[in-house]
Amino acid sequence: MGNTGSGNKRDRAFSTDTDPPSSPGKDDRAFEFTTSSSRKSRFIYQASLDDSEDFPSFRKGDADIRPRASTLEGNSQLNAPLPTVFKWEGGGKDVCISGTFTNWKPIPMVHSHGDFVVILDVPEGDHQYKFMVDGQWPTLLPEPNHVMLNHLYALSIKDGVMVLSATHRYRKKYVTTLLYKPI
Repeated sequence: MGNTGSGNKRDRAFSTDTDPPSSPGKDDRAFEFTTSSSRKSRFIYQASLDDSEDFPSFRKGDADIRPRASTLEGNSQLNAPLPTVFKWEGGGKDVCISGTFTNWKPIPMVHSHGDFVVILDVPEGDHQYKFMVDGQWPTLLPEPNHVMLNHLYALSIKDGVMVLSATHRYRKKYVTTLLYKPI
């Protein structure tokens, strides 16, 4: 019972050698791959980023080396579209989204768990968009109360960044300025 021997000589896969195997030394190779002279070797050494030189060196036969995963090739796209999730939580029966990425054509959103959601492939860059709720373009910001006007507020302090806001009235419009300040 337990780790006691059973009396059988089955240790080390029927080996008669009593010495434990030694570890490879500094100059020893852990694996040795030999190829015949008629076949080209399929194992290619590729240095890590720490070992790489500042300027690449080109040797004969480098054309067979495949590029690293982080290397951009000539035919790769820098501004490839990215899947982007848009979510409307303001209620309604029929919600659409339109923006510069759709040439302002409305795209219907799917009703899911009380919210409206859509996933669109949007190219990288700055875009503008609006939600259309039941045929109306709602204003997303509530009208500020008199306490918020002409005052400076520290809205939040998170992750070493302080958010300050100031709201001013200009005729019938309200202008809110946000300042993100690292602390």
